[in-house]
Amino acid sequence: MIVLEYVLILGSVIVVSCFILISFAMNSSPSTAEVQAPDKGHSPSRRNRRGRKLRQTPPSSSTPQQRQSANVRHRRTRLADNDDTVEMHIDDPPLPEENMDIDDDDVDCECGVQNTMSNKTRIKEGRENKRRKENESLLVTKKDSSPARLKDFSHPIYKEMSLRNGSVNRMTKIDLQNTLQELGLNRLGSADVLKRRLKHHYSKESLKVAGLSTDVPIRFDYLCVIDVEATCLEINPVDYVHEIIEFPIVLLNTKTLQIEDTFDAFCKPVVNPQLSKFCSQLTNISQKMVDKADTFPVVLEKAERWMKQKGLGSKHSFAIATDCSLDMDLYLKLQCLVSEITYPQYAKEWVNISKVFANLYKTKRLPLRAMLDSIGLAFIGQPHRGIDDARNIARIALQLIEDGAEMKYNEKLTPT
Repeated sequence: MIVLEYVLILGSVIVVSCFILISFAMNSSPSTAEVQAPDKGHSPSRRNRRGRKLRQTPPSSSTPQQRQSANVRHRRTRLADNDDTVEMHIDDPPLPEENMDIDDDDVDCECGVQNTMSNKTRIKEGRENKRRKENESLLVTKKDSSPARLKDFSHPIYKEMSLRNGSVNRMTKIDLQNTLQELGLNRLGSADVLKRRLKHHYSKESLKVAGLSTDVPIRFDYLCVIDVEATCLEINPVDYVHEIIEFPIVLLNTKTLQIEDTFDAFCKPVVNPQLSKFCSQLTNISQKMVDKADTFPVVLEKAERWMKQKGLGSKHSFAIATDCSLDMDLYLKLQCLVSEITYPQYAKEWVNISKVFANLYKTKRLPLRAMLDSIGLAFIGQPHRGIDDARNIARIALQLIEDGAEMKYNEKLTPT
């Protein structure tokens, strides 16, 4: 009985030992999944390449920022020069394809930003369109409220005037001069001036026959034509201070078209009391003339007293007139700063005769001598002498008014 038990135990031990040996042998033998075909010179398949590279990827314990940077590096591609194939960077190991997918949240975020920017752009464009329409409506309102827009051009006389203006444009200068002479009008001036003069005469006569208004608005009873002279050098430095040495005024009646009176006074400079030789020769003003003259504040006070005696600003309306912007916007402004006096209120806006001339005769801006030549007048007096320049400017203004120009403010003082 005892022998039988020992036999059974020994048999169990032998069976367990065999089972362990068989299991160990099975685990140590190569698996069929890892058996590879012999190398025949062909490159490994794409799947095996991916398998080997996947083992080189960072472990799952890496931070999200590291995984994101790896994704970004992996997405970088470049196009080949000769074909349309795409190559990956060989120094960046590719990640699994599922990691290359773009998150839907990222797409929604980018679309949201684009939609927000497009909404802002649409809102901005809408505001600009609204502002543009408001400005256009304001301009239309201003244009419609002007006297020219209030005229009714449906009258047949305007068609007749247009046809006649066309015939005037085709006339030669000799024909224009002969026609103006027959009508008893001034036949001096360039062809452009003569055409404008003849057109104005025909238009005025035609409107009078049709019973329509032909009057040009007279905004001011008088024009105070001013042309100051100031200290200067042959080559003026940038910081040179110009001081007025002559302050003339020519009083022009816009209704009677006559020069009624003049005011002229020399001024003693303070900053540069000694006149340069170039300045004296240019203006024909000597050193003795300015040495015995009053300073500018005293001269301006005398000029304003003279203007009050003429009733300017009280009985009669008036405006300052010059042939450029320098007289008011540079010389007078600078002189008031040097003299430490207030700039005159009545001189903050003025009539630039050269602008009126260019607009009426359809020419470019011309200097004093050229304007006189264009209307067939010669310069009278000493050039660059204040009172003589002012008189010649007044002569041009008279001819402009006769030819139908409207004298109104067209320049103003710029901020200092």
